[in-house]
Amino acid sequence: MMTPIPDQNRWSESESLAVDRERRCRFAARFVRPGLRVIDLGCGRMEVERLFAPSAYVPVDQVARDARTRQIDLNTSPLPEGWLTDVQVATMFGVLEYLADPGAVMAALASRRVALLASYPGTDLPSAAAHAKHGRLNAFDVAGVEALARRAGYRHVFRYVFEGQEGVWLWVPEGVDPGTLSAVGLPPGREPRGTRSRLVVAGFLGRGNCGDEAIFQVIHETFSATHD
Repeated sequence: MMTPIPDQNRWSESESLAVDRERRCRFAARFVRPGLRVIDLGCGRMEVERLFAPSAYVPVDQVARDARTRQIDLNTSPLPEGWLTDVQVATMFGVLEYLADPGAVMAALASRRVALLASYPGTDLPSAAAHAKHGRLNAFDVAGVEALARRAGYRHVFRYVFEGQEGVWLWVPEGVDPGTLSAVGLPPGREPRGTRSRLVVAGFLGRGNCGDEAIFQVIHETFSATHD
């Protein structure tokens, strides 16, 4: 594992806030309820605030993105407990792979009963090599990052793969009802009133098969505005 160094200059550059962050954030927002109280760790351009429609929003980053931003380097300082008061879920998109000890940050959130919605480019996913070039500080495959979450005190709610490149997970600590955060996986009858119809696609999906993934992407783009 590499020794972390302050990355203030890098994250100050707009080029570091990749455009695909918004696509990933829009993708993740489809699977959680609006109106949550959110702390956005590594807030960047604050896509979470625009796309998640949170009832409360706490932006956190190494660099001040606006006057509200709470600045911290999670590789050198622990997350202040006071920042987590009344927070339901933490978002971490493009952050875990740049932490020297991601398990410690995850455990701090779980201990305060804060759910975690996060992305991670597992080493068994196609984007791993690109992230290595960008200075990632840890390397877990999909099973490894899920084991890390369990050790931190989380249980799994869902995992999706964004554009075949990165996993997107929702984990909740013990004592938190995942149904308050997401309708994914709820049995019939537990969906809130007004929930959109569900579209279920059954078949054999070959992982890494461009044709199969393209079909599913088209289905998603065609129906996601009206169906879950």
